Amino acid sequence: MKATVHALALAALMSALGSSTHAQTNTTGEQHFVSNASQGEWRASKLVGVAIYGPDNKSIGKVSDIIIDGSGTVKALVVGVGGFLGVGQKDVGLPFTEVKWSDQPVVEPTPAPATAMQPTPPANSSSIASTNQNAAPSATTLPGSSAVTPPRTTVYDYPDHGTVSLTKDELKAAPDFHYASGKS
Repeated sequence: MKATVHALALAALMSALGSSTHAQTNTTGEQHFVSNASQGEWRASKLVGVAIYGPDNKSIGKVSDIIIDGSGTVKALVVGVGGFLGVGQKDVGLPFTEVKWSDQPVVEPTPAPATAMQPTPPANSSSIASTNQNAAPSATTLPGSSAVTPPRTTVYDYPDHGTVSLTKDELKAAPDFHYASGKS
C-alpha cells in the first residue's frame, strides 16, 4: 500500500513537473504567426504591375518593383515610365508615401458622341432593312455601353491604382533608379 501511495505521489509530482516544464516551453518558446491578412493589407507580388496615374488621371506607368529595408518597411516603389512592352522604359524610384492608393477604378472620360449627319434613308427603306439582316447594330443598341464603371464590390489583395502629384514628363526627367547591386 505504501509503495502504491509513493508511486501515485511520484506520478503526481512528475505530472506537475511535466506540465510546468511544458507551460514554460510554450511561454518562452512560443512562436508568433499571422494567419490572415486584413482588408487594406496588400500582397507585394500583386502590387507589382499596378497602374500609376498622374494628377490629370492619365496613366504614367506601372509599379515594376518594391524596395523594402531590413525591418520590413517599404521604402520605395520603382515605377516604369514610358516605353512600349518594356523597351525604352525608364525606372524611377518614388517614396512609397508619395503614392495615394485607391480601390476604385479610374473612370476615364468618354469621348463626345459623333455629330455627323446621318444620310436620309431611301423612300423604300423597309425593303432595304429586311434584306440587310446581317448589318451590325448601331452603337446605341449595344448592351453594356455605359461609360460609368461600377465600383468594385470584391475585396482584393491589392489596390486598383495609385496616383502621384507628378506628370509623366516630370517622371521622364527624373533621375534613373539604380539597384544597390547595379543589376536590374
